[in-house]
Amino acid sequence: MKQTKLLSAVIGLACLSSTSAFADVSSRIINGEQAATDSWPFMTALVFKDIDAYNGQFCGASYIGKRYVLTASHCVDAMSGKDFDVVIGTSNLASTEAESHRYSVKNIYMHADYNRIRLNNDIAILELTEEPQEKQVSLVDRFTRTNLQNGQTLTVMGWGDQDASDRYASNSNLFQVNVPLVDQAICQAAGDNNSNYGFIGDDAFCAGFPAGGKDSCQGDSGGPIILETNGSYEQLGIVSWGDGCAQANAYGVYTNISHFESWIADKTKGFSYRENEYLGMRTPGELTHTFEFANYSDQVITVSNVTPLKGAVIVNNGCNNIAVGETCQIQVTKEINLIGKDPFGVQINTDLAGSEVVTSNVNVIGARELNQNAASLINIPNSEILSTEAWRVEGSEIVSPSLSHAQIARVSIQGIPRGTVSLDLNVSTEQNYDYMLIFVNGQLEYSKSGTGSDTAQLRLVRETGNSIMIAYAKDENGIGGQDKIKFSNLKYTNEVVISKSSGTQVAKSGGGGGSFGWHWLLMLVGVGLLRKRH
Repeated sequence: MKQTKLLSAVIGLACLSSTSAFADVSSRIINGEQAATDSWPFMTALVFKDIDAYNGQFCGASYIGKRYVLTASHCVDAMSGKDFDVVIGTSNLASTEAESHRYSVKNIYMHADYNRIRLNNDIAILELTEEPQEKQVSLVDRFTRTNLQNGQTLTVMGWGDQDASDRYASNSNLFQVNVPLVDQAICQAAGDNNSNYGFIGDDAFCAGFPAGGKDSCQGDSGGPIILETNGSYEQLGIVSWGDGCAQANAYGVYTNISHFESWIADKTKGFSYRENEYLGMRTPGELTHTFEFANYSDQVITVSNVTPLKGAVIVNNGCNNIAVGETCQIQVTKEINLIGKDPFGVQINTDLAGSEVVTSNVNVIGARELNQNAASLINIPNSEILSTEAWRVEGSEIVSPSLSHAQIARVSIQGIPRGTVSLDLNVSTEQNYDYMLIFVNGQLEYSKSGTGSDTAQLRLVRETGNSIMIAYAKDENGIGGQDKIKFSNLKYTNEVVISKSSGTQVAKSGGGGGSFGWHWLLMLVGVGLLRKRH
């Protein structure tokens, strides 16, 4: 949650290692207390794949029953189920028992109206590969939420940052803090003129003290805020965002769960599919892709009206009647002709209430092989190197091409094995408007604007098939510096070290407890919108 500084959107991207972009989505427990062991058995940690639970934790969540976990969309935006696991019902993430409560993620369902800039509708459901034998949390209904009094004491919890300053300090043990519910009008009037509180609607609420002091913060995002009634507990909200952590007149903002009663019910009925998949860069030509659907409901599901989208062609439709516990597949081909974004998908109808119309999308960026002069300077292990433009070479450095306003140049190194890649960077751009961005497996891991040099350390946690995309994104007007970026001296090691205590923990990309995906590139092209807010 926290630190939204929404107005400084792209400015936040410039220092991604310590401040999140757009709505500041950091969150941690400030001035709370350690939770009693196993006092919150539904409490869930999102943990990077193949990393121990404590060092790999990057967001919170809650187990809501069957195969489903509830969290914030900003925590899992642009991520794949193969990137992370969940750990349910363990207070101490460094304990040996944490691994026995660890489960794999199959699919991610983000709300269709999630707004990446203002963090409206910041809610997502994770579908696990199996049904855990863990205790679930009950969710507050609309009647209870509507009749709550302002000032009602709520409890928020997490494993996030416990220092409201710029120094990150976390603990392997779960912490909690009590904060009061804030009147909605006061919530909407919080912050300064550049804050996003004024855009809060019925989908969210505030909790905290006018003077600050107690709050959730970086790393707590996606976790629950709980209401106690007569000794029983229900989840009222999800840690979403806030302007800083525990600051005066800057309350914590929480997704209002009761507002999404119907949506949650629909997404947890048992129809399983992948809403969005990012395939990275591909060269022009025919691409074959298989969409899979599964039935974990209590009825046979009939599929009808299978419609290919955006140039896809169905070559095999194996979906008709899906028995309980069974899967089906639809295979399509798509001719990749464009250099740049070239999405496609399928839409189907079912007779399962709440899933009458289902769309599964694939995102691809059409690209060419990087020119040989530049490719010869990239000597780390890979399967291919692609680009959307012709990058240049100056000495031992690979240099971005000359771009017009609102253009993006990309180069992608694909098929990298698990390990760590370092590279030297040199940026000379218009401060706060033009950006060098580096994505690892589709997630934004580094950003720099203005003028300066740096060395980036990129940790690749998948066993195979990792990708690094380096991009230069220009806004709609203005120039600055030499109007180019450079990178060089790429080195690879097969070791991956991620440690919160040593400062190499990368789970909170953007400093905000969540992730920022490749689609930020598309948003940055429209930076003219951000200029108008100054």
